[in-house]
Order: sequence, then structure tokens, then C-alpha cells
Amino acid sequence: MTSVPDAELLPRDGQETAGEEQIGPRFRIEQVFMAAGMAAMALISGANALTRYVTNASLAFTEDFTVIIMVAVTLLGGATAVARNRHIAVLFFVQMLSPFGRRIAGIVAMVLLIACFGVVIVYGFKLTYEEYRYDTLTPSMELPQWWFTSILPVLSLLVVYRAVGKIVTLARNEADVG
Repeated sequence: MTSVPDAELLPRDGQETAGEEQIGPRFRIEQVFMAAGMAAMALISGANALTRYVTNASLAFTEDFTVIIMVAVTLLGGATAVARNRHIAVLFFVQMLSPFGRRIAGIVAMVLLIACFGVVIVYGFKLTYEEYRYDTLTPSMELPQWWFTSILPVLSLLVVYRAVGKIVTLARNEADVG
């Protein structure tokens, strides 16, 4: 087998990678939320820095929002990466496989991803319930912590949904992996 330069593995302008789905409305809404989250983090952090230097006062209470927005953006990005076949793969080994082997490897990867996020969902819901039950408050704003913690299992469900969709696509032989 010959070595393939990294540049040949990446899509060229206007090209898609093998198995990558076209961006449709279902991905655009996730991208809109990710962009809005990034903009909100930039505004919050910028306002905090500006306030600190201009007034010598800190908006440290906004850190609660920045942290949860970052978690949400990360999980939305993970869901989008799974759906668009842009998740992490060991291409060196995957590309040695036949198309059928690539599909099987893709299905196995998605099953493992579902198991991993299944654990996050179960324990995320348990943590959310415990924070609700014990009226845990955020450190700086003293808001109910479960409002923020609930984002973790809910968006993990979205990642699992995208992985199940990818398994269905691979099982139907509609796409190749890697």
C-alpha cells in the first residue's frame, strides 16, 4: 500500500468527504445555535474584560453562562460532526479496509459512541435530578444549577440520535466511511 499525503485526504473546495451528507436544514439549525453560542461567549467575555479595565469591577458572575454555553456548543459540534461524518477516525487503518469493512467499522464506532454518550446521559440525568432535589445553586449567580446541568444529558441525546441515524445510513449501504 502506498502512502497518501495528508492533503489528498482532505476535501478540496466544493468537494465532500466520502459519506459526508449534504448540509440540510437539520444541520443548519445546529450551526446557527453554535454560532449564536460562540457570539454570546465572545460578547460576555469581551464585556467582562472591558468592564474590568474601564470600571475596575468584574462581571465574574457571567462565568456561569460562559461555561454552560461552551458545553452546549461542544455537544452541538459533536452531534454535527457525527451526522456529517467528520468525527475522529484513525484513517490509516480505516482506509486499509474494503468498502464493506469501512461500513462495519463505522457501525462499530457509532455503537461505541452511543455506549459512551449513554453513560453521559444516564449520569447526567442523575446529576440533574440530584441538583434539583437538593436545590443546588450556581456559585456566582445563585440560580438553580439544574437549569445548566440539564443541557448535558439533553444535548447528549442529540449526539446519540445523530449516531443512530448514521448507523441506519451505513446499514442501508448509502454511504462509505472515511
